[in-house]
Amino acid sequence: MFGLDSFKSSTLGERVGAVIDNPQAIGDMVVFSRHQMPAVQAIGKQLAALGPEVRQDQVKKTIGRWVREILEHQGFTVWKKRRVAPGNLFSTGMVYRPTAQSAGNRHGARPKAQLSPAQRAAAWREAVHGLPHTKPLPDEAIGREVLYSERG
Repeated sequence: MFGLDSFKSSTLGERVGAVIDNPQAIGDMVVFSRHQMPAVQAIGKQLAALGPEVRQDQVKKTIGRWVREILEHQGFTVWKKRRVAPGNLFSTGMVYRPTAQSAGNRHGARPKAQLSPAQRAAAWREAVHGLPHTKPLPDEAIGREVLYSERG
């Protein structure tokens, strides 16, 4: 199995796609990205339930490329690599950030022109347009106790 397109058309790829292409999963990956957490963390447990074949390194890399493709269509770009919470299919994953934020701002420098509150609100509305309406994650869902519960 070589390439993302051939993976998508495979039997395993179709099962993975049912998880990854789900609007709820896409919304969750966007939320995780906005909280500077690896996007794959939002879908790793669901993917792990598909069976042992998804645990192969090449399959996980291909899934990561698929997630990147989805998030780039949502207006995000790769930012940095981070550890994923224990008990997930992935041990590390990419963190994404809005494309506009990364242009000319590679090292975290503040942008030269600050947006007004009205401009920020308009930009936010545009960024979330078309995303599924979901309830916000509770603090407990991304709290240290949940993320690291298996470490003891």
